[in-house]
Amino acid sequence: SNNFIWSLCEDKNGMIWIGTDGGGLNKFNPVAESFERFAYDNKNNNSLSSDIVQNVFIDSKNNLWISSWGGGLNLFDRKTNSFKRFRHNPNDEKSIGSDKIFFVFEDSKSRIWIGTEEAGLNLFKEKSQSFKKFKHNIADKNSISFNNVTSMIELSDGSFLIATSGGGLNRFSYEQNKFEKINIGDIKSIWKVFQEKN
Repeated sequence: SNNFIWSLCEDKNGMIWIGTDGGGLNKFNPVAESFERFAYDNKNNNSLSSDIVQNVFIDSKNNLWISSWGGGLNLFDRKTNSFKRFRHNPNDEKSIGSDKIFFVFEDSKSRIWIGTEEAGLNLFKEKSQSFKKFKHNIADKNSISFNNVTSMIELSDGSFLIATSGGGLNRFSYEQNKFEKINIGDIKSIWKVFQEKN
């Protein structure tokens, strides 16, 4: 539905999900060689929340998470072909921190993390369907260095490397609730971190 693709991934059923810049979400069936498009519909609250799909992520339970740029986070319901929207609500401190989402990440304990623009790192609380936010606090040296969180990986010791656009690289211990800024010189904006496999 659009020639500019932000993200793509394959689910456990062999379907290819494609996030586009303005064309919504596309599902490609490689066996039938067919496309199905999911788009924003302002008359349907169960439609995709935005046609700008920044990231598509499938977790260990085969849940499909769609990060949009301006429409918040979406969780796809395969049974009904509909979306549950998680939008920022300034009057609800438990809502997602921003409607501009860089990524979704699942750690080894099946926790779902969300990197946002201007609202730091968010942790999804499944039972309450709410979000815990980790944001920069100038008065707290153990807080994250910047609120634009672009990427993360989990290290072998259970801690995380967190990349930011504006605050460089952080090492984060969830158990200690502590961020430590890693000195990498003058580099302040990092868009992606990868872990090399031996």
